[in-house]
Amino acid sequence: MDTPKEYANRFSVTGTIAERPSCRVYRATDRESGSEVALRVFVDRPGSNPELIKSYQDEFERFKAVEHPALVPIIHYGLENGWFYLVMEYLQGPTLRSLLKEQSTPFPIERAVNIISCVLGGLDALHQRGIFHGHLDSRGILFRGDQPIIAGYYPLTISKIHKTVTSEGRLLVDSSYIAPEQVTGAEALDHRADIYSAAVLLFEMLTGEKPFSSKNQLQTALMRLSQPVPSPRNRRADISSELDAAVMKGLAKSAAERFQSVSEMLRDIALPQVTVAAVPMPEPQPIRPERAERVEGTGAFTSAGAFAPRLSPLRDSTQTYLGLEAKSLLRASLVVLNGNERGEKHLLDKSQLMLGNDAGCDIWLSGRDIPPRYAVVSQRGSDYFVKSISETPLTLNGKEQQQNEIMLTSGNVLHVGSYQLRFVAPGEQFSIAEEEETVRADDSTVSKLNKVLIAIALMLMLGAIGIVFAYQRGLNLGQGQF
Repeated sequence: MDTPKEYANRFSVTGTIAERPSCRVYRATDRESGSEVALRVFVDRPGSNPELIKSYQDEFERFKAVEHPALVPIIHYGLENGWFYLVMEYLQGPTLRSLLKEQSTPFPIERAVNIISCVLGGLDALHQRGIFHGHLDSRGILFRGDQPIIAGYYPLTISKIHKTVTSEGRLLVDSSYIAPEQVTGAEALDHRADIYSAAVLLFEMLTGEKPFSSKNQLQTALMRLSQPVPSPRNRRADISSELDAAVMKGLAKSAAERFQSVSEMLRDIALPQVTVAAVPMPEPQPIRPERAERVEGTGAFTSAGAFAPRLSPLRDSTQTYLGLEAKSLLRASLVVLNGNERGEKHLLDKSQLMLGNDAGCDIWLSGRDIPPRYAVVSQRGSDYFVKSISETPLTLNGKEQQQNEIMLTSGNVLHVGSYQLRFVAPGEQFSIAEEEETVRADDSTVSKLNKVLIAIALMLMLGAIGIVFAYQRGLNLGQGQF
């Protein structure tokens, strides 16, 4: 590939860093600053097509406008003698791929999660500007110290990645990391392809293996279409069920079944902030087995507004939570009043909890009429509030609310789809049986009162009929006298 040695009368090529099917990466000198830079020259050329040239310029103007610690700065871009090129800061640190090769074992879980969280932060900065990377792989993640940085930009102008294989038969991307829709071209590409690639990177760091791999690149690409999504936990036993579920969701074959945003994925992969000491918890209330299995959610809002994973509920009184201070069991809760889950108690044990029809919600309520993210219950001081975060308005005590946030008080019933959730204030003694007994007593009192009222009404009615009858008889007698 005979590419120029000088670019924009400013950058002089001094060596080769890497050669790939889609591009060549050179080391170059910036004569204006005297610093070394990385210069990427793309194999596919625009010819004399002005639309492609303008498209390339527009794309990298948007890239240049995004600044984030996890994104390598773009210094310059352009067209030189028919070749598209891109100039970036030169990073001398290792790539993620080289670190993975050096490791004889998978990364520690905390390190893997921290690395991918940084990468996701950079992707989110791009996605917020309507840009997606589309070419994320372990070679394109470099390190400056402990900071991972995304460097492998690949403009869509060069190639529509969902077509993957060019007419020359070159596979332009590493097939281990591409999303299924990039293989088939059946779906329009968007930011969710980046989420898939990020999930592959996390899977690889956690297990030391890619989720789909073979010696043939095309076969590797096709495997994600024909084979089920693998579980990283099946390859490494100390991966939590929550993290396992998050990785598998990121690897979903359909983009619609993946995380719909980077923030969702960050929420579900976050690790609990725990210390070494184990503090015994006071005697917990019995937890129904079906409750314990169902509510092991993958995420919960923290007071800072971000998400952190949920700890699984205690199974018996001998268990402890790592690093948690012993707190009073006098917590508020939402109790299901109806349906198959009647009597189930949802403790409001976080500063913020999400309700909705999604396994990642703290309070998971199934039903087609319930949005995946319906509302957030938050605690402020000693008060509790519920706030709608969907287009579905709040319904409290059978009445649709105009405001999207309301304060909960003892006895309030929140209606969510077919669910009725009774708010139980901290310290309040409440049980379904007592509630039903109260209702029955109230019904009995009402019934007795109704009977009295009915009797009075009947007596009044009979009296009225008697008066009318007597009056009519008097009229008849009067008419007979005349």
